[in-house]
Amino acid sequence: MDPYTIVRLKSHPDHTFILLSYPGVETNGTVVVAPLLGEDQIAIVETLHPVVPTPMGHRVIAVERLGAVVPEIIIPTEDTLIEYDYLIHRALSRLFFGN
Repeated sequence: MDPYTIVRLKSHPDHTFILLSYPGVETNGTVVVAPLLGEDQIAIVETLHPVVPTPMGHRVIAVERLGAVVPEIIIPTEDTLIEYDYLIHRALSRLFFGN
């Protein structure tokens, strides 16, 4: 799976996430994902919560809710958010380093 691919949970296919791990990390047993939420589901902090267009409408990347999951429970889609690389990196930098 490529980084920034939109993925779904097998058990809850209506929940979408963005894959944050780089290729090959899944060989260690887990990958890191962050939920894609509706704009009405979270109080948006501009630098921390990139709002991006997706096939499901605009979604907020909730980086502070990231987590590790085993790859077997996710279904990758054909959709990617790679063009929002800068916004995603900026949000992760704010989360971990306060920049």
